[in-house]
Amino acid sequence: MKLAIAGLTASGKTYQAKKLAERFGLDYISGSEVLLRYAGVSPQDEVHYWLRSGRELTGRRVRDPTIDRRTDETILEIARSRDNVIFDSWTLPWLYEGADLFRIYLAARLETRARIAYSSRTQKPFTVEEMMRLIQMKDEESRGLFEKLYGIDIYDQSVFDNVVDNSDMLPQQTTETLTGTLVIRV
Repeated sequence: MKLAIAGLTASGKTYQAKKLAERFGLDYISGSEVLLRYAGVSPQDEVHYWLRSGRELTGRRVRDPTIDRRTDETILEIARSRDNVIFDSWTLPWLYEGADLFRIYLAARLETRARIAYSSRTQKPFTVEEMMRLIQMKDEESRGLFEKLYGIDIYDQSVFDNVVDNSDMLPQQTTETLTGTLVIRV
């Protein structure tokens, strides 16, 4: 089994990928972790890294596209060479050409994603409204970056095998929905 989960900022990609990895005994690969390694960044101690300092990193990535290209080449190589793996990745579903990758898109609304990001942290440096603005800004910056690098639109859901609008679901309900889809597939 080879899976990729994509979606916009705070849609639950990481949480769901880790849950599915655990449920199906898959290796979990984080696109963000690979990217941060190539960028030489360690955000473990910062709350809401991608919404604060991550914007500075996005600027670096625009100026130096080799960071993303190396990241995506690494993830593509792993996807081509391994099975029993799940990827949490913004770009893999569009870039991978094999039919053996099952592509899942989490399509939560902006308001839901802001609430997810807000409630997932013990420290709350932003209000939900500020989170919405920051998330929307990050999504648009990421969209521009990937359109420029690869000509892909991360808002395009047409490449996905399964699109789940998890806006009105608890995380566990999303996991159950995805698990049901995958059990039928296997």
